[in-house]
Amino acid sequence: AGKVLTFTATEAAKHGFCDGMAESIGEVLELENHHNAVITEYRPTRLDKTLGWLMNPALQGLLIMAIIGGIYFEMQSPGIGFPSVIAVAAAILYFAPLYIEGLAAHWEIALFVLGIILIIIELFAFPGFGVCGISGIVLAVTGLTMAMVGNLDGDVPTISPDDVLKSLLLVIISSSVSIGLCLWISSKFY
Repeated sequence: AGKVLTFTATEAAKHGFCDGMAESIGEVLELENHHNAVITEYRPTRLDKTLGWLMNPALQGLLIMAIIGGIYFEMQSPGIGFPSVIAVAAAILYFAPLYIEGLAAHWEIALFVLGIILIIIELFAFPGFGVCGISGIVLAVTGLTMAMVGNLDGDVPTISPDDVLKSLLLVIISSSVSIGLCLWISSKFY
């Protein structure tokens, strides 16, 4: 009592701390009397590898920067132009893998889109910075953040606070860097 026991596999089996020893998965199945079990090895497809690459946090941060930058520069020169194409393409590359993998739900994408619409309304209909703009920013950030968090249709008990915090930090840092770069580029070229 009160002492840490260190056993080898043989000693653990001898003293009843394990059911047996096995060198392979086949031996484990044999020991557990699963004689008809079929072992299937998972091999990721090219799509799985591509989705994994697109869901890399570093790339997601760059995509968020492209979304924010595209929107910012499109607002500098209204009309449908190259910045809009960049923003839409980055948004699709950001949300599509998360949606395909089941992380992003319809409501999270809708929050982001609604947030962007509210920001645009604030910029063109109600110049200044008011309820519409603040609501738009909150909704867009929430949509981007919650899309990265594995949740079951907004079921709060399944959401890990650590995951939400990591996602929120990624969104805030990426957005801040993007806005800073946009302002710096604008001061140099516009």
